[in-house]
Amino acid sequence: MVLTRRAALGAFTSALLSIALVGVTPGCLPKTAPVRASAATPTALCVVLTKVNDGTLTSAPASLNKGLEEELVARNLTPSLVEIDAAAADAFRARRSTPQRVEWLVSKRADAALIVLVEAQVEYYTQMSGRFRWTVDVRVTASPASDLSQAVQSEFSVPVALQYQHEREEVALEEAGPVIERQVASVLDQLVGGLSAP
Repeated sequence: MVLTRRAALGAFTSALLSIALVGVTPGCLPKTAPVRASAATPTALCVVLTKVNDGTLTSAPASLNKGLEEELVARNLTPSLVEIDAAAADAFRARRSTPQRVEWLVSKRADAALIVLVEAQVEYYTQMSGRFRWTVDVRVTASPASDLSQAVQSEFSVPVALQYQHEREEVALEEAGPVIERQVASVLDQLVGGLSAP
């Protein structure tokens, strides 16, 4: 009788766990409509990839930039991509804090009403179960160019497992793309919603 009760309890617990897991699966969550700006709003978008292993700063993969631009467009924001060329990389190295980097972007894109800065640090972690583990640490900042005190920010980490040893930071960042896009969408909704509030 004890075994039967334990088995029943185990089955019940497993069923509850399954329901809970299904409930939090991202694909099952209802999508909320993007919060749209009342008018088309010029927005500077900059995604900077820092390779922790050698300190190199570079632009994000095109696929991630495209996904983020789509999130902006869905909110009636007109994106203008700021590439990380040699001059921008030098400027970012000289400005290590996020507020300094946002101020630099404001100075470079005077026509932008909003600034969206995505800073990603990608670092190799270890090899485990035949996969190469990377950590992608991300800080997303979105702010009105005219008032940086209204900035909305989110920080998070994305663990990534790559199949091949030759796949490096760009591939790890690309794999983390869907999570980054969702977080940027959330930050944009907070910012645009706050600016639209009376």
